[in-house]
Amino acid sequence: MLKNCFRQFLLPQIHTLHLRSFLKPLTPIMCIKHKNFQSSSSNVHHTSNQNNNFHHSQHLERENIYTVPNGLCVLRMLSAPLMVYTLATGLHTESLILFTFAGLTDLADGLIARKFKGQRSKLGSILDPLADKIFVSTLFITLAAMDRIPAWLTVIIISRDVILIMASAFLRYKSLSSPRTLSKFFNPQLTTIEMNPSLLSKINTTLQLLYIGSTLLIPLTSLGDVSLMGYFPVIMVTTTLCSGIHYALSKNSYRFISHRKS
Repeated sequence: MLKNCFRQFLLPQIHTLHLRSFLKPLTPIMCIKHKNFQSSSSNVHHTSNQNNNFHHSQHLERENIYTVPNGLCVLRMLSAPLMVYTLATGLHTESLILFTFAGLTDLADGLIARKFKGQRSKLGSILDPLADKIFVSTLFITLAAMDRIPAWLTVIIISRDVILIMASAFLRYKSLSSPRTLSKFFNPQLTTIEMNPSLLSKINTTLQLLYIGSTLLIPLTSLGDVSLMGYFPVIMVTTTLCSGIHYALSKNSYRFISHRKS
């Protein structure tokens, strides 16, 4: 009977005491390992969050659009309706002064962007030609409505510019990641495409500005309409069509930005 009591009650207690005495020295080591494991897991989780945040920030990369060249482009676009007003009210001197100001902004924005690296932006590569097209197209339409330049010349120039703007809008839409939304499309800080105007296109824009400037200068001189300046419109049509074809065929006229999945 005593033997049975020993087996049932005392022996388990002895085993428990032995096990506790054996585990007691190991308890600090186990606690340290447990803390190290928790710390390691926390570091892995923190590193994972940092990597996720890094990739997320890459996808949401923004560029600084508040630059002097971009501001000059906006001023050039805003000067277009003022030009319409001065032309419609017969303010020839004011029209020429405003036109000269707009031309100077066109020269200045490119010069500043080339000289100062911090003033460059991908948006500027789109905004600059867009401002030129808005300004020039507005003046061509206005002067054609006043019978001061040929209507057929205006139709050709406006048609080419409309086609280029539609093509640029399509490329912008294509460069966006899914889901493609209007907020993404019209967000100027999400630059997903860069335009590279050709030398021929720059020559064409320069000829158009010279033609408009000469047209504005005629009322202030005694030269009359000089037969709408002879062969100048023909030369302009040639450069307009050639530059449009070059845009369509050239693979270097644009490029998608690497962080296009923003």
